[in-house]
Amino acid sequence: MFELIYGEPMHPTWKLRRLCDNPDCRTPHHWQPDMIFRADGTTTVPLPPRTWDIRGITSFADLPTDPEDVIDTVLGIEGGRQMTPEQLEAHTQGTYAAEEFATALVRIRAEGL
Repeated sequence: MFELIYGEPMHPTWKLRRLCDNPDCRTPHHWQPDMIFRADGTTTVPLPPRTWDIRGITSFADLPTDPEDVIDTVLGIEGGRQMTPEQLEAHTQGTYAAEEFATALVRIRAEGL
């Protein structure tokens, strides 16, 4: 999936690190490569630049928001259901806007999630 989205191979000396708080997150733009360091303190291939061009998208803010991802994010935060949209936005450091969290909370309550 990394190779399809970022257009370059995932080197064996890299691992993916999740950027969001949801332990079950499968959203590709919530992950970034991280260097694997050897026991002797050396590394091999450097990481790709942090500003990837994801199929013509140069900023994560330009990516369309999947409402299911917002719901998964809320459900993945301990006590997330009881937080306000503004608290969720601050907790996730602006991953989603307060309005998106408000919509997600309405759906969570309506669907009994």
